[in-house]
Amino acid sequence: MRRKTETSQRQKDLIIATRRRWEIEPYAQVGVSAIPWELQKIGTPSPSDRTINRVLKREGLVKKPSYVPKGVAYPYFTEALEINNIHQVDLVGPRYIKGDGRFYSLNVVDLFSHQVYLEPQRTKADEPVASSDAGRPWASRILSSSTTN
Repeated sequence: MRRKTETSQRQKDLIIATRRRWEIEPYAQVGVSAIPWELQKIGTPSPSDRTINRVLKREGLVKKPSYVPKGVAYPYFTEALEINNIHQVDLVGPRYIKGDGRFYSLNVVDLFSHQVYLEPQRTKADEPVASSDAGRPWASRILSSSTTN
């Protein structure tokens, strides 16, 4: 005897058949959330997404797409060879100063010279951070400060 909350064999068979039918179609939506829609189209009440996922998992029909590299190696630097070759950048915040308000700290470290550049920012929006120091890039600031020493 099945429990009241247990999914019927008919529903399990419909879920499995729907998924298997979709797997052979090239552009079909095979996700768990598409199965209730399909079951409702044929007039069958559908169980929850979690129940559908359990049924599919038991049948071995849940597959994560495997990562396939596109053939272009990602450039990965392990060691800085000169000044301004590799920077580590971090945007920390928000921090608050009483009477002044919220600010973020843009922290940049050159991995070759270990020079550090810090700049407070009022916002973490892309444009102000990318053009920090009133439009003057921080890379030139690190370069100029390290060449004068």
